Amino acid sequence: MFLRLNGWVVPVADRSASHGRELLEEHRRSEQNEAIVRARRVTWSWDLRGAPMTAEEADGLEGIVAGLGHRMPFDAHLFSTRGRGPLSTAGAAIVAGGVFGGSCANVTSLVYDLQRGPAPLLDRWTAMFFREEAGVFHHYVVRSDGAVWRDKVRDDTVPVAAFLSVFDGFAALLGAPTRFDELVVLCFACSDSQAAAWAARMVDDALPFSSLPRLDADGDLFGGRELEVIGEASRPQAHRSFSNGDPLPDGVTHFRNNGRSVPFRLVQARAAPRQLASGTVRQEPVATEDVVGVDQALADLLDAAPASPASLMLFLNSVEQQQGAGLDYTVSGRTITWLAGTGTAVDLSSADALIAYYFVDTGAPMTPRQEAVAAENIVGVDQALVDPFDFAPISASSVLLFLNGQEQQQGAGFDYTVSGQVITWLAGSGTAADLSAADTLVAFYLSP
Repeated sequence: MFLRLNGWVVPVADRSASHGRELLEEHRRSEQNEAIVRARRVTWSWDLRGAPMTAEEADGLEGIVAGLGHRMPFDAHLFSTRGRGPLSTAGAAIVAGGVFGGSCANVTSLVYDLQRGPAPLLDRWTAMFFREEAGVFHHYVVRSDGAVWRDKVRDDTVPVAAFLSVFDGFAALLGAPTRFDELVVLCFACSDSQAAAWAARMVDDALPFSSLPRLDADGDLFGGRELEVIGEASRPQAHRSFSNGDPLPDGVTHFRNNGRSVPFRLVQARAAPRQLASGTVRQEPVATEDVVGVDQALADLLDAAPASPASLMLFLNSVEQQQGAGLDYTVSGRTITWLAGTGTAVDLSSADALIAYYFVDTGAPMTPRQEAVAAENIVGVDQALVDPFDFAPISASSVLLFLNGQEQQQGAGFDYTVSGQVITWLAGSGTAADLSAADTLVAFYLSP
């Protein structure tokens, strides 16, 4: 073994290693003009050739070396080590405890926009994090193809969709609320051996995932917290803290990681949310039917074709389903195929409620918003909430509303309706539960 990357042994071909050394010496002469040679340092160099790897191992090696990922240690703030903040801090807070660093995030809803910059989140990804369950933190590795490791053991039946959602460049944690620690989102699908090794490093060795070797920051310093930056590259600087919106020094700075300095460039420092590509969002019910033990295309088509399969989220009885071959469903054009035969989907009944939420490219720019909505006491009646949205959604269908981490169903006769910036809770004529001021209500929507 010559090299480990976060505990994963990089394959090296047998008998491929060769090495050389250079003796750095000091030459001088004595008063008697005798030559004096003193060895000061010996440098060694190794030449290695990699062993054959799988495509996943090669992607993982390239991704780690290139720094294609984001790490949110949840130590003192919600920012990533690239300076990327969440869309909003309303649904999460830093609290004491956790696995590493003495603190963690207490999350109802925490969404990161990771679709841009030098490490964009695309269709292939790996997510790792600790999640507290019954007072104990458990470690998860989740891959875009549906593979799941819980505490180093692979079990693809674990319902991670209840607390992790990765779609169309966004990564979200959901809770009721729930404590999370050490979130890592890699912009590639790692191999099985890498997932197992990285999980073992964090679970057995009790070591956090080290920050990626390249940390060119591309995120906004979003929110009211301060992000500490230590400048010590071309121009040494003292420790300084930059509040949201403050100008930052030009050139390369350094971010302190585990006592060592890692290159860190702050490209942007504005409190402006990211505008998405032009388009709009649709939210609509999909008529269910009896599907038992087989794969079956649903007769009720989507009203429009999604911009991409990755932009579609599908909720069965308010629980998000996993998309992909071997999982719960696939989508092609406007057609959803339910995988109760070859996949992990449960049998479907015509009495079930199926809601689709997806992006359609239409030409209208939009900005993602996430905010807490103040709950109030509503018992057995329909009532408009006093706390409106901060911005007007581009459409009612762009709104997702979560009550204590559970998605609510929008529409007359269901849980709520949206008109402009006002939410009306339907505890009288609809299916909404009675609301209490102690409840947590979080909205995710798109505004012009």
